[in-house]
Amino acid sequence: MAGTVRELIADQIKADSPSYAVKPYAAAKPEVERPTVFVYREALNNSPQTASVGHDIKVALMVPGLPSEANENALEDLLHAVLVSINSLDFTLWSRAERTTFFDNWMGYEITVQANTNNIYKPSA
Repeated sequence: MAGTVRELIADQIKADSPSYAVKPYAAAKPEVERPTVFVYREALNNSPQTASVGHDIKVALMVPGLPSEANENALEDLLHAVLVSINSLDFTLWSRAERTTFFDNWMGYEITVQANTNNIYKPSA
C-alpha cells in the first residue's frame, strides 16, 4: 500500500501498465532497458483557505535507444498510458506534457502534475 502521493501515482501507473518500469523517485542516470516512468515531488504548497496541500509532481517518461519510428511509437504509447492513469486519480490534474531528451540520448516527456490532499500538517480545531 502506498504511503505518499508520488507512490499512489506510481502504483496506479504500475497497475494500469505492468510492462513498464515505474519508479517512485527521480534517478541521477538510470539504466533504462524498457519504457520507464519516474514519479517525484518537486514542491508542496500550503492552501490554508481550503485546508489542503498542493503537491507539484513531475512524471518523467523515457524510452531507451536512439530516435527511430519504433521508439517514437513506443514513447507515444507510454505517454498515452501514463496520462490515462493520471486522469483516473481523482486528486490529480496534469497541466503539461513536454517533450525532452534525458541524459543526451533517451527520448521522453516530462509531465507536470498537480495533486491536492487534505492538509495533514495542520492540527484540527
